Amino acid sequence: MRKFIVLLFCVLIYSFTLCGCMDKIEAEDRGYVITMGVDKGVENKYEFSFVTASLSDKGAGTSGGDIIKVSGDSILEAINKGDSYTNKLLYLGQLKNVVFSKSIVEDYQLFFNVLSQLESNRDVSVKTVILGTESKSQDLISIISENELSSGVYIYDFYKNSAEKTSFTEKTELESLMIDLRQNKSVVLPLISFDDNDLKIGGGLLTGEKGFKGVISEDYIMSGIWLKNKAEGAVIVNSNGDTLSVIDNYCKYDFNEKNGYITCNIDIEARGSIDGLYSSEEIESMEKDFENMIEDNILKYIDFLKYECMEDPLGFSNRLKKHNKDLYYKYGEEKSFYSMNFNIDCDLKIKSTGMGG
Repeated sequence: MRKFIVLLFCVLIYSFTLCGCMDKIEAEDRGYVITMGVDKGVENKYEFSFVTASLSDKGAGTSGGDIIKVSGDSILEAINKGDSYTNKLLYLGQLKNVVFSKSIVEDYQLFFNVLSQLESNRDVSVKTVILGTESKSQDLISIISENELSSGVYIYDFYKNSAEKTSFTEKTELESLMIDLRQNKSVVLPLISFDDNDLKIGGGLLTGEKGFKGVISEDYIMSGIWLKNKAEGAVIVNSNGDTLSVIDNYCKYDFNEKNGYITCNIDIEARGSIDGLYSSEEIESMEKDFENMIEDNILKYIDFLKYECMEDPLGFSNRLKKHNKDLYYKYGEEKSFYSMNFNIDCDLKIKSTGMGG
């Protein structure tokens, strides 16, 4: 029995040693894909751009790599082609972000197919950031890579390191995107661009089962951020040039029926700060001004979605279902949002930091 235990122990140690060697060999042979771009090619094929990063002492994705451009009917086919073009095996386990061109987002089926492939790939993290661009994604990431890979800064870190540039955008990850598509049948994809040697994320592309609906402005995106209780850290400016830094916000929703319509009452409580010394009267005036601006922008965005886009990416129908199932089933999934009238009441409290410019 003792001999058997000793033999088993030796076999296990040998196996662990072999596995460690194999892991090392695999790591050295892999091409770690950090960013993936997706464009529409000919005959409904995809054009994929894989931005790879070499393995360093700090881990994958910290030093410069290559951009591999291939076409194919699927991600798997593109990766297999990419493997044959390089001496590395392309690996999506370190994928940080995927950039879709407007041409792909305009074709919802092609767009959704790639998302489904990403979702079903066990190597791809559900936290992968999803973005859209009005230009070709391969052109965009080529320009960004020339700047990013040399400095070690990736799009994934942009949200953390550039808060002042991301006030009018919402970080969209693969998991949350797929949930929104399945629940709300539509989604707004954050727009990324690179102009004047500066990376910018703002605005969005609205698409869904009914097709592509267009480009969403930054003001409209900000309205959606208010309604999702995600305005913390945002910086907004009113018509007088006053700059408000949002500390936090909370929305309360209430639904009832009147005269054959559903009324959605939205109460927004928010706190913010403004640099400078102001009297209580001046603070009250600014609070009212910002409140009116927030309320007006939200109502304009809802009307835009309701009458021009005929989409509900903010999920009002789904929210109604959670709050009042009887009303939801009375009007039905397709008609609930379009049968709603909205009342927005914003209560903003501003504090002065006493630090004027």
